[in-house]
Amino acid sequence: MDINKLVLLAYEDLQKSIKSEEEKSNFNVVGLKHIQLFHKMIEQWSENEPIDFIWDFIIGNGADCVSGQGMAKVAQPNLRIFINDPVTQEKLKKLFMIRKEVSLNHTVLNKIDEIGLHEHLERFHFESGAKPILYVNRLMVLIFIDIMTTISNTTDLKKIAKKLDIKAKGFTRIQYQVKDKINDVLKELDIDPRTVFEKATIAWHILRVI
Repeated sequence: MDINKLVLLAYEDLQKSIKSEEEKSNFNVVGLKHIQLFHKMIEQWSENEPIDFIWDFIIGNGADCVSGQGMAKVAQPNLRIFINDPVTQEKLKKLFMIRKEVSLNHTVLNKIDEIGLHEHLERFHFESGAKPILYVNRLMVLIFIDIMTTISNTTDLKKIAKKLDIKAKGFTRIQYQVKDKINDVLKELDIDPRTVFEKATIAWHILRVI
């Protein structure tokens, strides 16, 4: 299917979803508020302060409205272990500092890669259970939704990338290129989603229409 047509169908599917949700749980509203509150907390946070508030934003209904957790719930105990790790804490603080930069664009990708949160997770030893990769992906989405999609499942993300003819590697770079390609098509179609959350959600709706 033509990429422009695919993005247009996804956008139309998003609008139908928004309309159908108006009298229900309205995940678009809840998700947007969750993101806005999280970003406000990061903005008010100082580098020498703890980041204990982060846990409340990774799990719960608000986070689920941004990016589904699927079967990942079983990994929550290991997520807590990972988040409380001192090395993880320092890496998260560095990511927060990037979030606080004036403009988030392709120039921050190298900085994010240098911090290496995903690589740290790969090396991290857990006594038992699965690595909380989906939650770590979700956290990256929540922090950098301006340049990412809401897709936290790597398999789904790669599926979308293939449909958009994107050959990037690594979660962060695939995210950026998928989002960038969708943004280019939206501009070409003269479509301007109302919020950063709606724009980031279009990728998920591509999964629904392919």
